[in-house]
This record gives sequence, C-alpha cells and structure tokens, in this order.
Amino acid sequence: AGVDRRALGAVVAGTGPAPFTGLRAGLVTARTLAFALGVPVHGVCSLDALAVQAWEAGAPGDAEVVVVTDARRRELYTARYRRAGDGEARGDVVPVDGPAVVRPDDLAATLAARGGVVVGPGLAVHPLPSAGDAPLVDGVDAAVLARLALARRGGLAGLTTGEPLPTEPLYLRRPDVMPAAARKRVTG
Repeated sequence: AGVDRRALGAVVAGTGPAPFTGLRAGLVTARTLAFALGVPVHGVCSLDALAVQAWEAGAPGDAEVVVVTDARRRELYTARYRRAGDGEARGDVVPVDGPAVVRPDDLAATLAARGGVVVGPGLAVHPLPSAGDAPLVDGVDAAVLARLALARRGGLAGLTTGEPLPTEPLYLRRPDVMPAAARKRVTG
C-alpha cells in the first residue's frame, strides 16, 4: 500500500467463519505482524464486512442482508444483518441471526419465509433462487474490515476504548481431522 510500517496503528484481520487451515494461518500472520510492529491486533467477523459491502454496492438500506460463503461439504456459512441505526456505531451492522452453518436447501426455505437480500461468494457455488438482483459481493474488502474495527473501537484516537475485538477464529463446526479411535498394529 506504500505506507511506512511506522505509520501503522493497528492490524485488523477477518476472524471467519472459514476453513480451519486458511483461517488459522491468516490470524497467526496478523498476530505476528502486530507483535513485530508493536501495535494492537483486532478481529472482525468476515461476514460483517460482506454485509457492509452489500449496502455499499446498492442493497436497499432498509432490507435485511443475508451473507453466504462456501463452507464446503455442500454447506454455507451464513448470517443475517440489519444496518446499524441511531445510537449504534455509524457504518456498522447488527447481526439478526447467525453466524451458522446451513445446507443450501434449509437456507432457501428460511429465505422463502423471511426474505432478505442474499449476497456473498457462496452464491457462486450454491445458487439460491431468492438471490435475484442482489449486488455482487464476491470477497472481503480489507478496507471495510479496518473501517469496522475503527467504528467498533471508537475511532483512531480511541483504539484503547470501545468494543473488544478478539482475534479468536470463528469455527462453526468440528475439524475434519480426528484422532484414530484405536492404535494400529505395525508388526504382524
């Protein structure tokens, strides 16, 4: 970005939900950079940023936004949001439901009953009939993550006040790799 490292006041990272390895590697990298630079590190749910991007891309301001990303195993990570109102952090979002892991058919049934503007990169893998003419939001914008962290921490001058922003990964299911149930015999 052409910024001197001494000009950095904090590191912000998306906390997921996402697959284990990529999420863990990204968060460790963010923590390591922050430690090396002597600045704080803040985490923001990646789905939150995608919801903000949806409204910036043209989703109706009064509509609830349902963000979907690919969770693999024929499932989606999803969360439903509304825009922050008066008395809430400007430019922020408020979770209405989720985040969760759901099957596309189950989410389609929920959307049929509750509506909402569906956005996110999960639509490329699992098209949902109710997505319609939703704005294209195909990936998390790092600048939006940073803006959310600033809004939640009270602005640049107030990075020591406001909402805590932990960098714990948001895992919504158990890992694929499990220890063996019994020891294997190695000799005959």
